[in-house]
Amino acid sequence: MQRCDTRILRKNFFVDSSYNSSSPSQFMRFQGNVQHGLHKGKQFGFPTVNFDINCAPEGLEHGIYAVRARILASEFEGQEFGGMMHYGPRPAVHAEASLEVHLFDFDRDIYGKEVEVEIVGERIREVMDFDTLEGLVEQLADDERKARKILG
Repeated sequence: MQRCDTRILRKNFFVDSSYNSSSPSQFMRFQGNVQHGLHKGKQFGFPTVNFDINCAPEGLEHGIYAVRARILASEFEGQEFGGMMHYGPRPAVHAEASLEVHLFDFDRDIYGKEVEVEIVGERIREVMDFDTLEGLVEQLADDERKARKILG
């Protein structure tokens, strides 16, 4: 199993002088290598880039967040991708907790590549359970609309 580099995690965990404790994610970043997940998101139309859960910044609350990501590989040099991130348990699909990012308008194989993720703004929502997969997909679509709005 690939893991994030904890030295890099600490180096890239930024809190600046205007840090607001009521919005702890405002200045958080992490990076890690992309690993295989359960491929559930792809089945729902929301494929994800999966990371070892230990890559999550210390103190980050479980939930859904807007993010910007940079793939640290020469073929993606200078490109930044918007997306939304799930961190925490996945009760709707009866799976272990995860750290995964859905990159908007992106569908490339980047397994094993190193990716830097910046969490933008406050948490969009808490982790929720859903009675149906249709309910989950509807909520993911709403989360995407909110994340795109946050990212501008």
